[in-house]
Amino acid sequence: MIVFDRSSAHFKDSVTPVDVKVSYAITYTATDGATGTMDTHTTSATTTIPVAEIQTIIVRPTDEP
Repeated sequence: MIVFDRSSAHFKDSVTPVDVKVSYAITYTATDGATGTMDTHTTSATTTIPVAEIQTIIVRPTDEP
C-alpha cells in the first residue's frame, strides 16, 4: 500500500517520485525431496506516479461510547 498525503501538483512535471525495494527470502523443495535456502534476492526501481487528488475522511471525537 502506498499512501500519499498531497497531490503531486507541486512537483516537477506534476508526478511524485516513488522508490520501491523488494527483498525475497528463497527456500525450495525439489522433486527428489531435497530442500534448502538460497541467498536473499533484492531488487529495486524508481518510478513516478501522478497523484491527482487526495480524499480524506475527517472524524471528530465524540463523548458517545
